[in-house]
Amino acid sequence: MIECLARVLDWQPLYRLWELIVMICKFLWELLRLLSGGGG
Repeated sequence: MIECLARVLDWQPLYRLWELIVMICKFLWELLRLLSGGGG
């Protein structure tokens, strides 16, 4: 949905920001998993 909006409205900066936020969230999630579970 967000990707469609980004394409239609051509929000390049907002789309880049969204990608950055997603990458940060994934990184934090992996870090949390490592700290809490010891990597499984």
